[in-house]
Amino acid sequence: KYQIDWGDRVMHPYIAPPVLGILSIPLLVLGPTLAYAVWFLLNLAAVALGIWLLSRRLAAGWHGPLVVLMGSLPLFMVLMLGQVEGLLFLAFVVFALELREGREIRAGLALAVFAIKPPLLIAPLLYLAVTGRRRATWTAILAVAGQALMSMALVGPKGIREFIELSQRLSGPDGTRVTNVWGMVNIRSVVVRTIPEDSHLLANAMIVVLTGMTLGVACWFWRRSGSDAVSLPCLALLSVTTVLTSYHALYHTTFIALLGVVLLVAHAMSQRDDTRVERLTVFSWTMFSFLPLIAFVFVQTSTVPAVIGVVGVLMLWGIAAGSVAQQIATAEAETRPSSAALRPWYVVVRE
Repeated sequence: KYQIDWGDRVMHPYIAPPVLGILSIPLLVLGPTLAYAVWFLLNLAAVALGIWLLSRRLAAGWHGPLVVLMGSLPLFMVLMLGQVEGLLFLAFVVFALELREGREIRAGLALAVFAIKPPLLIAPLLYLAVTGRRRATWTAILAVAGQALMSMALVGPKGIREFIELSQRLSGPDGTRVTNVWGMVNIRSVVVRTIPEDSHLLANAMIVVLTGMTLGVACWFWRRSGSDAVSLPCLALLSVTTVLTSYHALYHTTFIALLGVVLLVAHAMSQRDDTRVERLTVFSWTMFSFLPLIAFVFVQTSTVPAVIGVVGVLMLWGIAAGSVAQQIATAEAETRPSSAALRPWYVVVRE
């Protein structure tokens, strides 16, 4: 069935839940070209709305998000390939902003949109759980469960069995080629590039271990942040971790990680740290616009840009984690008792 060498942009089996297919049904009456144009504009409008919400709700201006996002190769790939990450970007923006303002039910409903690509749900659900956002957690779980039940009802028992069989096949050696793992920007892609192709069991074990370690460290940061867990650095770390730890995250999914740059820039602007704003912007343009665009012009595939992209995502994860660590250290320093308070009472009285 898969005994062919799949090209970088050759169609592969449909693996998304039926919900995504349902969204595209109205486009069937338009024909391929017009349907593509409408989907293109819909995702572009979603990104524009997300930028407007960020600039309005964070009071950070629209120049930063516009420069970081609109000039990026990931956005170009989203639009060119007709992907859904524009809509997912908007969903993540709404999720983050509503959570910051304490509207947990709205945040949970926004997060449930990620059921279109279930592997992206792991990190956000863990984040909600470890930070004690119970209403958001259960709202998202129930909404996702409702979509899952609807999907199973649509495809029936036979469809469920075939989906399980296909998923197992795609997680094996054949699936590495079919789903273009070399064009991904996650931990899975790093492992597959590092370990020989015939060491499939070792590769899967390494993917599980490294993903678990990354999620564990991120959860530790979020837990230690306490009431600051909805800060911009914490949410930036979440957006990057969501992509990095997803089992299926092709190059265009990098666009969700780029939200982390926008949030870090907004945080730096709120602290009036112009130098950091400039450095983050240059970093973003270098790793997600300039270098990958040059590579794409020469190779015309996502494999080489993905190598640059995964390095950029790993670096961005480190930057976000460092910002959260600094935030934790600052908060602990502010709450630490003064040296006078630590001295014995009789010394203080004598003074």
